[in-house]
Amino acid sequence: MPGRGATLRFPYSFSTVNSGDLSTTVVNTGDLSFTAVNDGALRLTIYNPKINDTLYAGGGKVADMTVYEDDYGYDLQFTVLDVNSNAFNLTGATVKFQMAKPSSTALKVNGTCTLVTPSAGTCAYTTTSGDFDTLGDYVAQLLITVSGKQYTIGDLNVYVKKQFPLV
Repeated sequence: MPGRGATLRFPYSFSTVNSGDLSTTVVNTGDLSFTAVNDGALRLTIYNPKINDTLYAGGGKVADMTVYEDDYGYDLQFTVLDVNSNAFNLTGATVKFQMAKPSSTALKVNGTCTLVTPSAGTCAYTTTSGDFDTLGDYVAQLLITVSGKQYTIGDLNVYVKKQFPLV
């Protein structure tokens, strides 16, 4: 399957299809072209009180979050939004915060989030000792399971930096 925002050209007739979270547009510009855009079923706002910053991820936006080695005990607060930027109802959902090295097949973090206000799409992951004990670059995602469906929002880069003193 082509990457996000790819354009496929078909020499024959084609009908428009909306297959769940994948939206399609058919445009006739001389020949028939089909543009498939998957902006992601869900998007995130992420509030990190440790650095008093709000990040946005999903739907083509990648959030870069910096944390510091060995810090823990604070909440990363997430608000899950649908493609129209409305709160995604998390009532009855299980939400996991997962983090790994980009090239790894093993998860560094696989923790369960607490549902804060499920109807407003808010949840939080409380960082624990060992989550950020290894310097480096990581990728993270939220894995949401609700009503027999699974959603992944994986557009989050996490950079674990060294604390002072830098020795």
